[in-house]
Amino acid sequence: MTDSFGTIATWHKRYKIGDDDHGIDETKYRSFEEMAEAEFRENDVWRPIYMYDHSCLTFSTISFPCPWDSWQLGFIFARENEIKKRFGKINKTTLLKAEALLIERVEALNESNEY
Repeated sequence: MTDSFGTIATWHKRYKIGDDDHGIDETKYRSFEEMAEAEFRENDVWRPIYMYDHSCLTFSTISFPCPWDSWQLGFIFARENEIKKRFGKINKTTLLKAEALLIERVEALNESNEY
């Protein structure tokens, strides 16, 4: 079973991927860059989520080289309070551990049918 640490916030017309209650109103922003700057604070950990859609769906926190069949789908993130709850404190080590868990959760989407 995949660890459900973090929140997956994505926007796609055909697929429902991630968490319904992510709390981000995408209509307030013109771009993912603007959204990230406004939504995430210093001790939040976040990564973009990219999707490659070509005969199957593939997800990553690193962009794909194909500009036609891949794009940024959204974000995965953990707020400071969630990191403190999980690890007890905020420091460089716990922020790196939190980031690793977020990346693992996105990679697990490739093995699941969560969409």
